[in-house]
Amino acid sequence: MKVINFDYGYFTLLRRMLVKQIYNYFKEVNGKDLVGDTTTIERMLDSMQKENRVIFLVVNEDETFLYGFAILFVNTQYDMLAPTLCIEYMYIEPEFRSTKAITMLYNTVADTGVINNMNGIGYTYANSANVKNSKRYKGEIIGYITHFDYTLVKEKTEKVKNYLQRKKNEVKK
Repeated sequence: MKVINFDYGYFTLLRRMLVKQIYNYFKEVNGKDLVGDTTTIERMLDSMQKENRVIFLVVNEDETFLYGFAILFVNTQYDMLAPTLCIEYMYIEPEFRSTKAITMLYNTVADTGVINNMNGIGYTYANSANVKNSKRYKGEIIGYITHFDYTLVKEKTEKVKNYLQRKKNEVKK
């Protein structure tokens, strides 16, 4: 098992395996909400190349099997903050989550951060298997991702608006 830097020029077995794993990641995390397919993932990889995303792959020695991946980018909040190395996506195939694959990915990401003098942020959904790993590797929760059903938001804003209007009318009396 080893970690390699994905070359976007690969139109080989590794790229096909990566596309399949990214799809598996989205399927696992998003379930029934997933609307994309492997063609969408191909376009995603093309965009990532243009955006200078770095992708690390955990592969076997002859690079014919993919255990998992990490996709990284540098974020400065539009030059408002020091550069931060962000783990946008990290995935290990379920049957290999108890192997050294995840440790190898975290170690490679940490090396990248140390070499470039950057701290890191990892994006993890609450239902992701990676929540446990984030804690294991001393990650600190600094924010939340919120999913909104905007029809419910509209209902709530209408109730608040009606409540405020009633209060305003009471004050006038």
